[in-house]
Amino acid sequence: MSPAGILAVDAQGVILLANQEIERLFGWTREELLGQPIEALLPSRYRHGHAGLIKSFFDTPHQRPLGAGRDLRGMRKDGTEFPVEIGLRPVKTSRGVVTLASVLDVTTRLEREKASRQSQKLEALGTLAGGIAHDFNNILMAIVGHSELARMSQGDTASHDLEQVMSAAERGRQLVQRILAFSRTREVKRAPVDLSRVVREAADLLRSSLPSTIEMKLSLSATTPKVLSDEIELHQVVMNLCTNA
Repeated sequence: MSPAGILAVDAQGVILLANQEIERLFGWTREELLGQPIEALLPSRYRHGHAGLIKSFFDTPHQRPLGAGRDLRGMRKDGTEFPVEIGLRPVKTSRGVVTLASVLDVTTRLEREKASRQSQKLEALGTLAGGIAHDFNNILMAIVGHSELARMSQGDTASHDLEQVMSAAERGRQLVQRILAFSRTREVKRAPVDLSRVVREAADLLRSSLPSTIEMKLSLSATTPKVLSDEIELHQVVMNLCTNA
């Protein structure tokens, strides 16, 4: 049995052939699938405009992959969805050009990649732990020290010390938030991200874990455009590059 589901589809998007793996993946029998539009195997949100994509492929047929790096999904007969990658290959037949589509269920692979990313985050946190603990200890010492001074002082001096307490507490809060955001398991969400800010924040965390003999220099351009990405994933890229270096 082929490890991939195989479909043959004509220029109108009608299913002409389906192998046994397609039956297993989608829960339909071959008899049920033959003659159905290919959209029957897609979630409703992907169906709009799909006919145009089929026409575009048949106008300029050539082998191509679909779904790599994208959230492409198939839909089973019972309505449940699963992530897929698809390869398209045009084949000339007596009935004209037919498209052979190979369909792979990538659920297991994506789960492994997710587990690997989480493992890398925990490894990076282990590297940072010593420096972060030292930095956080300094923050706590500042809070305790200025609180003691404020308790013994009066007037403007007490006000200044209390401001220092609040400042140190805020630094501690931000540090904890960054650690929690970096370490927690979460769905990847792409949004416009300011690269300079991400690099600067990652550098702040890294600074705590590096020996004082190592100098860090940031060269950030004010004209760098935003990118559509996941902010925490970018943090991890920067952290991994620096810790490996």
